[in-house]
Amino acid sequence: MERAITVTTNDRSTIRKLVDAYADDFERALRLEGPYKDEGYRLVRRTEKIISYLRKLKGQRLLDVGCGPGVVAVKINKELGLKVDAVDFSEKQVKKARKRVEAEKADVRIFHEDIMSPSGNSGLHYESYDIVLCKDVIAIYRTDSKKAFLKELVKYVKPGGHLVMSVLTGETHPYLYGESPDSYRSMVKEISETEAYMETLDEEALLIDLAVENRVGL
Repeated sequence: MERAITVTTNDRSTIRKLVDAYADDFERALRLEGPYKDEGYRLVRRTEKIISYLRKLKGQRLLDVGCGPGVVAVKINKELGLKVDAVDFSEKQVKKARKRVEAEKADVRIFHEDIMSPSGNSGLHYESYDIVLCKDVIAIYRTDSKKAFLKELVKYVKPGGHLVMSVLTGETHPYLYGESPDSYRSMVKEISETEAYMETLDEEALLIDLAVENRVGL
């Protein structure tokens, strides 16, 4: 399929517009409604597997990067008891997430920030989280931009903590860019000098867990 755009880390406005454009459809998919209901089932099953994996990890604070309407952040707080900070640069998604947190009375703080260039008083700080979670978000970047994004995410993880991601392995949408498992493995090794744990979530996605111990080159 021919690509309509090329997304880079310098093209944040394009990404934000895409996220805003699909915000309502994404929320309906998570409610298993609308034209993307089948994709919603996959996302829900994927989320359950990720939460099951997170149960194995030690920690009290989690940062959910690209939180969207806040569904995953709220579930993690309610089911695992973790204190959750969640960030998204889409104003539309942040409004949805804050509404959900209020309705669920969840212990989740929602930040309207761009994780690649947060404001000076954002409240988000490096090395503050036992777990940084990034679910399916990295697919909006091409390979070189993925590396820059990963480098930034790792900075928020405490030494001894984990960067946990779900990543796409196929191209399922005109604006999403999957990578092979070997590509992800190489990418993570390049930025961290550490081998990541990987497991299959479904036919379209992998779970990657990078234990952050060595910050050489980061």
